[in-house]
Amino acid sequence: MPVRTLLIAALTVAGAFSIPLAAAAAAPQATASADLASSAANMAMLDRFYLALGADDTATIAELLADAVIWKDGEGVRFSGQELASPDAVLEGVFGPGVARLEEFRATAGLYLVDGRHVVALGQYRAVNRSTGELLKPSFAHVFTFSDGRIVGFQQYTDTPRWIEGATTD
Repeated sequence: MPVRTLLIAALTVAGAFSIPLAAAAAAPQATASADLASSAANMAMLDRFYLALGADDTATIAELLADAVIWKDGEGVRFSGQELASPDAVLEGVFGPGVARLEEFRATAGLYLVDGRHVVALGQYRAVNRSTGELLKPSFAHVFTFSDGRIVGFQQYTDTPRWIEGATTD
C-alpha cells in the first residue's frame, strides 16, 4: 500500500505542475496564431494596394499608407529615386508624374514572402508609354513594413534599365 500511496501522491504533484506547463506550451501557439493573422491581414492589404494601383485609386492608396510612411523608390528610376515621408508626398512624387506618363499602369505581385512586420512582394509592372506606345514589363521586388494595420515603409527594387528604355520619349 505505501507504494500505491506514493504513486498517487507523485501523480497529484505532477498534475498540479502540469497546468502551468500546459499554459506555457499554449503561449507560443497563441503568439503564432496572432502572427499568422497579422501576416494574412498584411497580405490582404497588399492585394488591395496592387488593385488600387491598377485602378488609379489614389484614395485607397492614401488610406493604406501611414501618416509617417517612408517610401524609397529604386535607384535610377527617372521619376523618383527620392525618399518620401507622407502619403501626399508619395501620391504627388511617384504616382503623379511617373504614372501620368503611362497608360494601363499596373503592378502584379505573384509571390509574397512574409517575415513578421515585413512582406516582400515579387512581381512585374505592366504599362504602355503614352508617347511611344512601347510596352514596359519590368520586374520588381517591393519590401513593405507594416505597423498598426498600415504601410509604414516601402523599398522598391526594379529593373531600372527597362524603365529607362520604356519611359523615354525618344
